[in-house]
Amino acid sequence: MPDIVIKKQLTEIFFLFPEFIDVNRLASAPYICNMSDPFEETSPIYVKDLNKVLSFFTYEKDVDRYYDKKNLEGLLYPYRELSYPDIETQVRLALRDYDVVDWREELGEDDTVIEWHGNRVENDTCAKVYERAHTDEDDLMVHATLFVFPNAIDDGSERFVFRKDNIKCFLPYHTTLKGLHTWLSENRIPKRQFRYCDKHGENGIGGRLLPDGTHTALLDCSREHAQDILHKAIGVISVDRDLWYYDAEYGKVLYFEYQNDNPQNEFHGYHLSQGDKGYEKVNLSLLRQIQDDIPSI
Repeated sequence: MPDIVIKKQLTEIFFLFPEFIDVNRLASAPYICNMSDPFEETSPIYVKDLNKVLSFFTYEKDVDRYYDKKNLEGLLYPYRELSYPDIETQVRLALRDYDVVDWREELGEDDTVIEWHGNRVENDTCAKVYERAHTDEDDLMVHATLFVFPNAIDDGSERFVFRKDNIKCFLPYHTTLKGLHTWLSENRIPKRQFRYCDKHGENGIGGRLLPDGTHTALLDCSREHAQDILHKAIGVISVDRDLWYYDAEYGKVLYFEYQNDNPQNEFHGYHLSQGDKGYEKVNLSLLRQIQDDIPSI
């Protein structure tokens, strides 16, 4: 009887930045964009946006996050050499606090070589993401993607095209917080599982009467609808493991409680309106960064 192979499943995000390029420093890869020209105008805003993206996805407890130390050096070079030495510290602290680590140290470099517009590129971030996302290892399945901070790749599309072993390869990437959120909603592994709880009923029916005479919050939709929403839900892990998302079909927030640590990654849920117990945990300003259909409340 053949051995049963249990696949280790991973979700990975790789972050790529533009670099400051001058006579003293070349880019870490030929496709990297040069941030030299607009540096003075964009530098403070850029670091703020970096923190915004890194902090937003901390609720993704099973997602591994990586940067490239060679690429990071190119981003930090002007902050260290020119006007903003404290910003280098801010960026490194943000990477540490949000558990974003160097893939070269964590995953190890290899001898992968790709060609981009006639340029030979070795030990490259884009190649690493592609290899991780197309692994043929029997015991490993990886959903990996690349997040490109604004103007990091000298390419007009959101698909990086290169050649490997003389074969054309395509690596989709994301440039917006919404885009990365959508990718995670569709590709995250392990998947989140909705668990029905009779305490909250279904389709607005059922639920329980509490000792104080009030009813528990109801799940106004079907279990199937709740499962679809669960894949999109976000949270703030510094508060708890619960998640939430505005359910436009019902005009309420669908709130998901984490079912403790379990391999099934289960949540049960119910709808909340403003004023309901637990609604104060919902951060609408965060939701508005990925949802356009939230009314003023």
